[in-house]
Amino acid sequence: MDKIQYLLNGDSSILIKFGDAINEETNYLVNTFNKIVNDYNHCGITETIPLYCSLMIIYKPEIIKYKELIDLVHNLSKEIKNCDKIEKEIIEIPVLYGGEKGPDLEYVAWYNNLSEYDVIKFHSEPDYLIYMLGFTPGFPYLGGLNKRISTPRLETPRVKIEAGSVGIAGEQTGVYTVGSPGGWQIIGQTPLDLYNANREEPILLKAGQYIRFKPITKKEFDKIKSSNINSETLSSKSSNKNNYEEAKTNGIFIRNPGLFTTVQDLGRYKYQAFGVSVSGAMDQRSLKLANLLVGNNANEAGLEITMLGPTMEFVEDNIIAITGGDLMPQINNVDINMNTALVCHKGDILSFKGIKSGSRAYIAFAGGLSVPTVMGSKSTYTKASIGGFKGRKLEKGDEIGFENPKASIHNLSKRTLNINNQFSNDISLRVIMGPQEDYFTEEGRNTFLNSTYTVSNEFDRMGCRLEGDKIQHKKDGNIISDGIAFGAIQVPSHGTPIIMLADRQTVGGYTKIANVISVDLPKLAQAKPGDKISFLNVSVEEAQNLYIKELKDLEKLKEEFSIENKSNVSFYKIKLNNKIYDVSVEKL
Repeated sequence: MDKIQYLLNGDSSILIKFGDAINEETNYLVNTFNKIVNDYNHCGITETIPLYCSLMIIYKPEIIKYKELIDLVHNLSKEIKNCDKIEKEIIEIPVLYGGEKGPDLEYVAWYNNLSEYDVIKFHSEPDYLIYMLGFTPGFPYLGGLNKRISTPRLETPRVKIEAGSVGIAGEQTGVYTVGSPGGWQIIGQTPLDLYNANREEPILLKAGQYIRFKPITKKEFDKIKSSNINSETLSSKSSNKNNYEEAKTNGIFIRNPGLFTTVQDLGRYKYQAFGVSVSGAMDQRSLKLANLLVGNNANEAGLEITMLGPTMEFVEDNIIAITGGDLMPQINNVDINMNTALVCHKGDILSFKGIKSGSRAYIAFAGGLSVPTVMGSKSTYTKASIGGFKGRKLEKGDEIGFENPKASIHNLSKRTLNINNQFSNDISLRVIMGPQEDYFTEEGRNTFLNSTYTVSNEFDRMGCRLEGDKIQHKKDGNIISDGIAFGAIQVPSHGTPIIMLADRQTVGGYTKIANVISVDLPKLAQAKPGDKISFLNVSVEEAQNLYIKELKDLEKLKEEFSIENKSNVSFYKIKLNNKIYDVSVEKL
């Protein structure tokens, strides 16, 4: 316990490191302390992510600052030695081995000079510890594979591996929880639905549990699959149906979706420990401002538009605001102002001429969009096909309804912001060094802080690869996988930095030299390929003070918009088409 390390991981998360090796003893400490922190239930801690030999804690600097958090977790760590031993929890996973469900079983047997029966026997004997979840939602990183059936990955990965597939890769084994490309040797499949976004408990495994694989027959497989008894087997709660067909459709009709338009709010929290990305708006400040302008909660979902904007027709009146990058919006082919609340009427056509400045615009709709809340958020996470509109980017012909459209809001004529939407092509990003700063040479750290990098074409919602001077490691760029924060700057062995963004994976095995501070992430979100990036080192205290100031400024703006000038404005309720609207009228 004397070897616990507290590592900086940006301005709103820390990494608590319990050791430098993957073993059950260290992982037990991680999960024990994770339980202690969660049982303490501090209002400033958003969520925790248990990993191989570290614990990532995400927190709110406006409630608890860095040094206060370190003091808290240090005191809590003293309770580990007094904790009762966590009882070993074994989850039995039925598997149909071989055949069409296990096309590589024969090869694994041949490679290891064994019979298929022996491979199944060696694979189903151990109890496998779930060290952590990641890669895709609910994907378990397991320990304990018998080395006698260790087999290299496929030379050419498959384009699609079915959900439920059980595979071997080197000395690892695991279960694919969603359909995805992959190079693992597939030896069987489970009929259990280990991940289902429509359930109240979408992910049925967690770190610290053990898996035991149980061979079953084709008849048993079909029976489990058809009767869907997997929910009962793993004691999940009742289904929470994600039914888009029941959502309202009176709102907007998508004539042209643009390049990449998705529904986003401020992100999906409480599920990173299960491998589910936070997602959410890339430029959170712009989404907050758009929502503020139309009178929404800051976390209400709007549309995030990338580079080339969509064309949409309003099927119902509502108030909107467009913020962020200036993509030159128009209503009925007439230019309109950014950063201003305005009324769009039924039949109006909203379109965008092209990029003037920045790269991502945000549209907020008064009363919000009628899309399901999935795992606590409306954000679109395309990799797992969840959230937003049917888990994907918008397409031609989509119809999205308004949840609670407004004909008018208080101080409508005054809801405008004096913001300069001219984003620079030379961007200085302030960073907090760590958590693996000491994995780099002094020359490497100096290169990072004194070089100018170029944004490459490899820039999406998951990450932004930069081009420029190589950053030198002391050894290489590999670490035991740990947690990744929004703005983390990974540097793999090739020395080129990659900034991890909204749709980042929750865990990763590359060194992270620094994290972009929260208030500067919007600048990166508005960057384009070819833009120049430089870095400036600041303290965590400075970063958190800047973040708190931004929150206070937004709250002040919200209060200014909500002030009712009763001497100059009268409010009436008007019934129109069987709906009641609040209408404000300024007195002459």
